[in-house]
Amino acid sequence: MRIHALGLMAFGSITSIMMTIPVLSLYLSERGLPPAHVGAVIGAMSLAIVFAEVLVAPAASSRLGRRATVAIALAGSAIMLAVFPQVRSLSGFYLNRLIFGGLRGLLWPVVFAEVTEHASPERREVSFAIFWMYFGLGTLVGPAIGGVLGDRFSLMAPFFVAAVISMLTLAPVVAVRPFRDPSTGNPLATYRTLLRMSPAIPRVWALTLCNVTIFGVYTTFLPLHAASRGLSAAQIGLIFTGGAVSFILGQDLLRRLVDRISAERLLGPALAAFGLIWAFAVVLPVIVIALLLLRDRGGMPHQTLREQHPVHDHGGE
Repeated sequence: MRIHALGLMAFGSITSIMMTIPVLSLYLSERGLPPAHVGAVIGAMSLAIVFAEVLVAPAASSRLGRRATVAIALAGSAIMLAVFPQVRSLSGFYLNRLIFGGLRGLLWPVVFAEVTEHASPERREVSFAIFWMYFGLGTLVGPAIGGVLGDRFSLMAPFFVAAVISMLTLAPVVAVRPFRDPSTGNPLATYRTLLRMSPAIPRVWALTLCNVTIFGVYTTFLPLHAASRGLSAAQIGLIFTGGAVSFILGQDLLRRLVDRISAERLLGPALAAFGLIWAFAVVLPVIVIALLLLRDRGGMPHQTLREQHPVHDHGGE
């Protein structure tokens, strides 16, 4: 039962994040931010996540214990999500995203450690399979729910609902042990030792950096591009849900292939296909499919996002 509680925590956490993905850049654009600042505000969150995961999470888990660290991450994230629509200044957007990213960065290292230690090495794959099932479900439903909320109510609605979900995710925190990880001292020194032990780690970090960068650009500017083509927030959410389906199917395919082909031989072709598909998707197929699936029954053209949510003059905010 404990692995399912950890899975529910992952489901709530990733759902609350993915609910805001289809509308985040649209909301910032509606508030008058140019594309450069839209990308930078979202990038600030990613930067804070990395900083917290690498430097802050180990110290927090050591001093506060794992359960308290996760509880702070979830409760603090909920507060930042609820506050975000109330922000009225550029500096406020940056500050909110930095704090939110820092809090979320405390979450995943602890949760992954709990899943890893939940079962014996022989059963570890089963534990992670269950955990990723919950995680994948969150990536599926989150964008769809966020897009519908953005259309039916406002672009602010997904943030408020995501805040509620993040607070509800506190319930399964009891599954996280209050265990305090032993202090490792200077984390940078620990990473240096790790690098000396395994020369492959820098390559893994470089690949992860490339993947995160691509995903960040994709999630930031695809909604803006789709909105400029007349798609609604619900349709944009469906695009991300379709991407999540592809991700889950791809994971299953690669899991089967890796038994026959080494991971190093798979990475090059996979990344090349990854880039080509995303580049092409921006131009034609995903948008066309979304329009065909979600066209109005009466045959009337869709309202554009700009028509549904007109941009107001906020006095240069």
